[in-house]
Amino acid sequence: MMEKMKLGVNSAMFDGHTPEVAFQTVREAGFAYIELVYNQGYVGQLDPALFGQENAARINDLKQQTGLKMHALGCTINLAAPDAVEQFRQRVAFARLIGARYLNACTARRDNRAALIENLRQMAPIAEDAGCILCIENGGDPDYDAFAVAEDGFALLEAVRLSSCGI
Repeated sequence: MMEKMKLGVNSAMFDGHTPEVAFQTVREAGFAYIELVYNQGYVGQLDPALFGQENAARINDLKQQTGLKMHALGCTINLAAPDAVEQFRQRVAFARLIGARYLNACTARRDNRAALIENLRQMAPIAEDAGCILCIENGGDPDYDAFAVAEDGFALLEAVRLSSCGI
């Protein structure tokens, strides 16, 4: 069953600002949804504490204060990296703490496609067990060109063949 589209704001546009500023601005602009974005590499290395219980409590407080809802967590990492499955596991746990069901991530370099597929096959059950869906996306970044056009995305889904992985 397809869900009705929900329009929200991706918090990446607030890089360099506090989450408080992001949440308040999104609410004042009249939106009801925000996608919290912690993308590895876009603004340097991410502090693992971002995915901890203390930050989850902060995010949940902001949701309550602003009335914003959250269905998605932007969490791009190199999905072909040797430690990608463990990084993803951490992000799934955090997503559950903040009430995000969809984990949006760019993929990997095209020349790492085999490792990407192997990792996706391990990640999808982790997402499924948590009631989440891993949504691969084309971010338009040459470092994540394994999914450059729609056919690439469909081919990855065909290779993984798990319902907890989508586009």
